[in-house]
Amino acid sequence: MNKEIHREVCSKRSEISIAKARLSEIKEMLLVNLEFEKAGENPPYSYADLHQEAQTLRILIKETPRTLSSKAAVYSREMFPVWNGKTKYNAGDKVLFNGYLYIVEQDVTTPIENWTPDVTYAYYTPIARAGETGEKNRPIEAVSGMRYIIGLYYREGERLFLCKRTGSEDGEEHKLHYLPSALIGQYFEEVVE
Repeated sequence: MNKEIHREVCSKRSEISIAKARLSEIKEMLLVNLEFEKAGENPPYSYADLHQEAQTLRILIKETPRTLSSKAAVYSREMFPVWNGKTKYNAGDKVLFNGYLYIVEQDVTTPIENWTPDVTYAYYTPIARAGETGEKNRPIEAVSGMRYIIGLYYREGERLFLCKRTGSEDGEEHKLHYLPSALIGQYFEEVVE
């Protein structure tokens, strides 16, 4: 993880930690209010203010992970929910499914339980795992529906492939619904060592 990504991850984790700590303080303040009420006294804290602040903090905790870049998100998988076939998602959300982190490409307004991220490529795109840089010695594990990048290396099982296409330049992205072994000669060449 480079310094920039490390800073981004630490910053977002810190924001969430601070928000969670403040929620704990609010809970304590509510308990203090209850004790005052039991004693027949006016509570020292405004319930409305505490409720409003708690609501704002919950939104911050939920929304902060959405602001992580995909490169930083793979190092913060614990921040993201596991995909649920009954949940509506917004474009840009990130979800976990079968060990992979996926980014939601377009709003999922009518959830269907069997439309899982690994088969609904128009809605979800897998993100490379932490540490997979696409270098020859650190290839990216190929997953159907991912964005393949010209010039990077991908692993499919024990086989190694270079993403290469005539007329395309290094760095160009192509979202492909097939694994490299099915696209040899079109988007990939197998690397034999």
